Amino acid sequence: MNSRKIKAFTLLETAFSLLILLIICQLLLELTQTSQSLANRLKKSRESPEIAVIQLEQNLKGKAIMPATADDGFYYFGKNEAGKDVDYHVYLRLKQGEIVASNSANQGYMPLWYGVKNVKFTYKAPLLTMEMQQRDGQTLTAYFLAKEWKKNNENKTPTTR
Repeated sequence: MNSRKIKAFTLLETAFSLLILLIICQLLLELTQTSQSLANRLKKSRESPEIAVIQLEQNLKGKAIMPATADDGFYYFGKNEAGKDVDYHVYLRLKQGEIVASNSANQGYMPLWYGVKNVKFTYKAPLLTMEMQQRDGQTLTAYFLAKEWKKNNENKTPTTR
């Protein structure tokens, strides 16, 4: 009789291997579903105008504003958290359909809203009102508290574009 032992996996080892593979596949499936869900939330948050409203509200805190010559923008002045002077112009770039904040040296800009068709800023101390109409037809009205810039108290002159 040939007493050669055949080396192979037992049924129990095979079942255990399949169980481990099944658990790994389940974890990967859950991970992809979670990442898709987070990507969708991030996309919706980028489209959400409320985030930019909060951001602009934080930027305006403690700063003085001066309306621009047109109703589609305004300037704000003051000091940032580091104590450095800031001088920004918030306005509508009509061709691109975006509202941006740009510094006075025009060294860059920060987009606040995309897909904007029209915007109107009105200032009646101490309330700055923004009425924005998006290209998809939605309208947004936001209110910001801000003090008025007085030329007598400040030695800055806003740059015009």
